[in-house]
Amino acid sequence: MAPRAAKKDKTASQEKDASIEKTIDTKQVSKRIAGKVKKNKKRVVTHNRYIHKVLQQVHPAMRISQTAMSVMSSFVNDLYGRFAGEAANLCKLTGRRTMTSREVQTAARLVLPGELARRLRRQQGSHGLLQEGQRLKRHRSNF
Repeated sequence: MAPRAAKKDKTASQEKDASIEKTIDTKQVSKRIAGKVKKNKKRVVTHNRYIHKVLQQVHPAMRISQTAMSVMSSFVNDLYGRFAGEAANLCKLTGRRTMTSREVQTAARLVLPGELARRLRRQQGSHGLLQEGQRLKRHRSNF
């Protein structure tokens, strides 16, 4: 077998030039300058549609301004982030990998202040109401 040819070592400036050539596509640059290529806009998550639907259900004749809608949307995003963060912490504490509705409900109780958390406990759905009703029946029968 013939001996292999030794590879030439590239200097730092040659490597830098090679990496620049790979990253810059001259056709794309010229198209961007000409305005032919559109940049992809980052998608913004808003809850405007849902806030408007709820407003129309509660007060059909009422309207909402754009700034008020922006405030409401950021409020919903903030609450969503708090709930998700607290539910993730609960999953870590219990050692579970799956976030269930139980963790989200517990997170909502922990995040929301007093009166709202109490109302949430009262309105946990039909299953919670049935259990509460059975507990009250047992309590009343003891007297």
